Amino acid sequence: MNYETPPLYLTIHVVSGMIAFYYPILIILFVAYQVLQWVLNCRFFLFSWKIEKGNSGQYTLYKIMQYVVGYCMMYDYTVIKEMV
Repeated sequence: MNYETPPLYLTIHVVSGMIAFYYPILIILFVAYQVLQWVLNCRFFLFSWKIEKGNSGQYTLYKIMQYVVGYCMMYDYTVIKEMV
């Protein structure tokens, strides 16, 4: 399985994680969306209107971790902001 994520989707995942820091309900929606893709064994590409077969637990975790990176970036930002 190719784990390379197009830059646009990588950016969207990270920024979505950053927004989820302020709206925690989004975390549930993001994880549910990724798990749905995993269960259906496909990947949705919204901007190119494509659905591709093939997905794995590892790939799903890889995408969820992109959200986590964004969330952690906002957490770190708020901690640093409080220290200054």
